Amino acid sequence: MQLLTAILLQLGIVASALSQVAITREDMFTEIGLYSRSWGSGSDWPTGGIMGSPGGPQVWDFSEGPQDRIARMDVVSVSDGGHGGDFAAAEWAERLSLEGRHDSTGWFYYSGPAEGLVNHGLYSELISVYDPSCPFEPPVLAWPDPMNYGDTWQTSTTFYTIVEYGATYYDARVDHVIDNHIDAWGSLIVPQGEGLCLRLNRVTQMDFYVWILFNWVYVGTNYDRAYYWLTENRGSAASLHSEAQEAIPPEDFAVASGFTRMFETNHPGAVPPAAVDDLQVELALGEALLNWSASEGAVEYRVEYSADAYFEGPWQDLGITSGTTMTDDTVNGVLERYYRVIALN
Repeated sequence: MQLLTAILLQLGIVASALSQVAITREDMFTEIGLYSRSWGSGSDWPTGGIMGSPGGPQVWDFSEGPQDRIARMDVVSVSDGGHGGDFAAAEWAERLSLEGRHDSTGWFYYSGPAEGLVNHGLYSELISVYDPSCPFEPPVLAWPDPMNYGDTWQTSTTFYTIVEYGATYYDARVDHVIDNHIDAWGSLIVPQGEGLCLRLNRVTQMDFYVWILFNWVYVGTNYDRAYYWLTENRGSAASLHSEAQEAIPPEDFAVASGFTRMFETNHPGAVPPAAVDDLQVELALGEALLNWSASEGAVEYRVEYSADAYFEGPWQDLGITSGTTMTDDTVNGVLERYYRVIALN
């Protein structure tokens, strides 16, 4: 995030055009050698409604939060780890791990056809130490290309593994249904930087079966809800996951079993844009005219205001523009106001 400048204006509120962003495969992690690191919670985290609400524009400020763990994601060759033979159609893998915990490493296997990014399955001993390789039958469309506000899609697949219960080993089947809805948009602030984003609201249903006496016996169903904030040049830069439940978790679930916030990446274009330090304000004919010079690396700009002379907020969102000017034509009744402009990429 770059705070460009703040200025006292003795009138008004800024009106500006608002925009939504589209997320494409170029914003996701598909090239071997790309990586990201995120802080995560090591225990349940009270959400306090920080997931926001459907619609937009809105601002999610995740600059502060848990730092119990560091999760690292690396885009690697399918052969990394030695498990790629079970995922013959995959083109690359995402290796996920908790730094300092070698037993937590897992791999997700992907390919990139025209319609988006397809997930072929995963390998993780957190699923099962007896059979950690879990190809999806069939593979599923994880990330369509492009993704826009309002998009919905559903995927369903099955994978098999082995579980232990009471010193007995069972073949297990998991039927997996995921409903996806991009239901909100705005801008996201994480420790790594700030950018325009879409919020993905994802509900996962997992039906569990075990093989007993030559039959698949149903043993239960779990649901979870997760929010992912998808940003330009950063992919999924933040996420909140509910606890697993026997019913679909509410949209405003109170406790998250996981909360992640990206703080480092080498994804191209993810470097925060340069600051602008020449915001100017001119009052003329009952209007306030704001203008500034273009910031290197910026795609759009968000203007905020506060009544606090010490610039500590709270800051209110005024709008987003791709230009470098804004006009305030509603200047009646406001004695003073402090502004800042934030560059977005």
